[in-house]
Amino acid sequence: MLKRFAALHPILRFALIGGVLFVAQRALTPAAAPEPITVDAAWLARVQADWRAVAGSAPSAVELRAAVEAAVDEERLLRAALAAGLDRGDPVVRQHLIRNMRFAFPDSRRSDDDLLREARALGMSQHDPVVRRRLVQRMADRLVETPVVPRAALETYVEAHADRYARSARYDIEQHYFETVEAAAQARRRVLDDQPAPAGLGQPFLLGTQLTAVSPAQLRQRFGEAFAERVLGAAPGRWQGPVASAYGWHLLRVIDHRPPQPPALAPVRRQAAYAWLAARQPEALRAAMAPLRQHYPLQLDPQLAVPW
Repeated sequence: MLKRFAALHPILRFALIGGVLFVAQRALTPAAAPEPITVDAAWLARVQADWRAVAGSAPSAVELRAAVEAAVDEERLLRAALAAGLDRGDPVVRQHLIRNMRFAFPDSRRSDDDLLREARALGMSQHDPVVRRRLVQRMADRLVETPVVPRAALETYVEAHADRYARSARYDIEQHYFETVEAAAQARRRVLDDQPAPAGLGQPFLLGTQLTAVSPAQLRQRFGEAFAERVLGAAPGRWQGPVASAYGWHLLRVIDHRPPQPPALAPVRRQAAYAWLAARQPEALRAAMAPLRQHYPLQLDPQLAVPW
């Protein structure tokens, strides 16, 4: 069993540890008995309304069940956050609740602490959407502690996503701008392959005449698809044109072309680590939620006719 645990991804190990510690902490308190979350007709109606607001149509039976389970998981995280006292030490929650109370009672001279106690007594920590989202996220983050990503895992991830992390081809080009195709065609007769353009060729251009280390994506973004394709297909040194762009017409030549480079870990380590963690966080959170599902079981109202 220890071998199987050690073989898990680090983020899953942290998640399981976090969930077990939460249950252990609860087990040491008198309130360790299960606390069911009851789904009744009003709860179901809220879930359906939320779905319609986003999707524009009523959910299917499968979609409704998934939405209910997601809403119950959110409630589990919220209750766990409140049980852990996260609402008492979080500055965002504190300031938001106090601001709400000052807005509701603008003439009150009570202290911030008094208003905060009343806000909690009124259930604002459970029902205010901003506070709910904050506490749910805080609890999820607490369950899934961020591990140090092993170098070997990062290297494997970068290799598996080479299209994302490889350095694309780079081009050094010279280009000259003309407002009309006729002017560009006339100028084309004045330039010689493998030679720089004559002085004063073309009209002033915002992006300049010399472009260094530009990628195909940058060429498409700045000049358009047709311009980029001519650059990508051009032999170095040979003048091309007239070539159309989003601005007008151009003569261009590729001075140097550097092919794509395989991905290297060092320059993309931080981005790859964030992506690796993000890809595994849902799985890790599901693992960490298992103890919370035991402590906060889903209970259907006996009078509720569920459509699944």
